[in-house]
Amino acid sequence: MQKDNQLYWLITIALFLGIILPFLIQDGMFMDAVLYSSVSHNLALGNGSFWFPKFSETWEIAKVHSFHEHPPLVFAIQSLFFKLMGSSRYVERFYVLITAIVTLVFIVLFWNKQSSKDKEMQSLSWFPVFLWILIPIVQWTFKNNMHENTMGIFDLAALFFILKGISSIKNKWIYFSTSGIFIFLASLSKGVPGIFPMAAVVIYYLVYKNISLKQTIIYTGILMLIPIIIYTILLQNDQAFESLSFYLNKRLLLRIENHPTTYNRFNTLIGIVSHLAPVIILSSILIFLFRKNTGKINIPPANFKHFTFFSLIGLSASLPMMLTMIQKNFYFSHSMPYFALAFAYLSANGLKNLQQKYPLKLWIKKWLMAAITVLFASIFVLSYLNRNEFSRDKDKLHDIYLIGQIIPKASIISVKKYFYDWSTETYMNRYFQHSLDKGNMSNNYILWLKTDEELNLPYYEKIDLSTKKFDLYKRKK
Repeated sequence: MQKDNQLYWLITIALFLGIILPFLIQDGMFMDAVLYSSVSHNLALGNGSFWFPKFSETWEIAKVHSFHEHPPLVFAIQSLFFKLMGSSRYVERFYVLITAIVTLVFIVLFWNKQSSKDKEMQSLSWFPVFLWILIPIVQWTFKNNMHENTMGIFDLAALFFILKGISSIKNKWIYFSTSGIFIFLASLSKGVPGIFPMAAVVIYYLVYKNISLKQTIIYTGILMLIPIIIYTILLQNDQAFESLSFYLNKRLLLRIENHPTTYNRFNTLIGIVSHLAPVIILSSILIFLFRKNTGKINIPPANFKHFTFFSLIGLSASLPMMLTMIQKNFYFSHSMPYFALAFAYLSANGLKNLQQKYPLKLWIKKWLMAAITVLFASIFVLSYLNRNEFSRDKDKLHDIYLIGQIIPKASIISVKKYFYDWSTETYMNRYFQHSLDKGNMSNNYILWLKTDEELNLPYYEKIDLSTKKFDLYKRKK
């Protein structure tokens, strides 16, 4: 069975790469993802600072020109990749792939930690990873440069050190203090959603009941105290105070109050259930169809406790979003590793029964190994062939690359006052550091939609380009 699981690991890795890599390598990303790449890239170029990163020369919210839609840590981390690797669009894609791999590793670490006394269970470490990859929002998030990818790693690290601290005889304070630092880093990545590991010890106490209430209070206190101490020290710095105050008061609270993304408070819960549907279905099949001869569902008590614990952790990471009307499906993507672990524990016994009932014969293993080899080769060939393809916005990017060859980098380009094509603006800034100036028709270049009435301004002439969506005008000399 051990060798069988090695084959399953190869299949899982192939699935992981096959779903992400051929699409990740293509041009085009979700608008927010390109926006974050732009801010990070600008920071690497020296445009902006850690506490006051910049998107474009024309960006302004509440009379502030720096970018404070999120705390600054992710931009700073990603800017290091741009400094080391250059400006290629593959830099952010490499970064996203790294975050996916690190998340995968943490899932395995959790599985092995909680199954440390059961070697047979440890051999199934591929299974929670397999379930995690099946989740649609996971696939989408790791094809895009989303903040949840980085914040999720810090939260996984925080929870891992919490479990290490609880089980350790020595060094408890070191483990819990380290966890507190990771909670701080998660919160500096995307704010309040990153602090959910503070509830982990309470959840552990309620599920496993092998630590005292006094220990629960002390450990939770440390997890809360460490970020508070760090922020107290940090906010003595005027720049940090100004930056984080603006983010909290002018962006986060203002968005919650005035800019809902849904009018259904249960949108997050509905999204979680729908995205977990493949996991729930597969787990149900394993639980109900592959039982032992008794005909009874056999879930070991330890496994059920692990299921309960990781489910509650996942809910603590996602359901608080229902307190506001700012809800999008990718907001809860960082909770998916915990749900994958939970359902893996719930159905692991069914999986073991399946493996015992239908062991892989030698000839099947040989054919599987050959198929896996072909699959890996196909993934890398397909990824290479897709390097010049587009996952989205093909026509738009076609025009932007043409226009970028004519307009000098870091130029300010005029557009009409009500130009709300954010993806165009983010692509132009990411690839050419261009800024769009809305309503000011006096810059050297004007970008104009072909679907609008033809621009008729003296002193400007249309440049002859084989564009598909935009016309470009240049001031006459």
